[in-house]
Amino acid sequence: MNTSKPTGEKARDAVIAYRSAFALMITTFAMLVLVPLGFAFNLIMVLILKIPGRVEPGIGVTNIDRLAGILPYPVPAWAGLLCALSFGGLLVICWRPSRHQVVSAPGAKVRLQISPLFIALLSIIGAFASATCAAFYQPLDGSFSWWWVNVVAYAAVAVVAFRHGARIPRKKKRRVSKGKSRNV
Repeated sequence: MNTSKPTGEKARDAVIAYRSAFALMITTFAMLVLVPLGFAFNLIMVLILKIPGRVEPGIGVTNIDRLAGILPYPVPAWAGLLCALSFGGLLVICWRPSRHQVVSAPGAKVRLQISPLFIALLSIIGAFASATCAAFYQPLDGSFSWWWVNVVAYAAVAVVAFRHGARIPRKKKRRVSKGKSRNV
């Protein structure tokens, strides 16, 4: 019994893995470059505009205490949520083990990878980054910060991706018919 896939399905899985790896690269770029650049831009604008902190510097006062809620151009929470939803969508796309591939051209120096464990790692990084943004971009009136929704979304994607990626494939048991004896 031949359990290998037809060539067309293997080729389709390879194309899906290749495109998904590029989508993962773009999402990772957005998460790891654009959001921190927005944060750095805000800190520079606080210095240029000479915006005073919420509390005066002193013993036991952290930078988060001073800067929370006063950053002039906050990065919107939906930017982080789009990355979390993108990771969730890419996890669904690469759910089948035939789509967990390292994609590289012959002689290429860069290799792209799409796998549930890699998505889990990036989601954990996203959860910590969103928690940092939740601390700095909190409303002055103390109301709910939508960045905490991103923390929960990233954590959910990370848990599902890790459980799926760390799963050890079970070997299929051979069935023995009851009518025949093994000792002949």
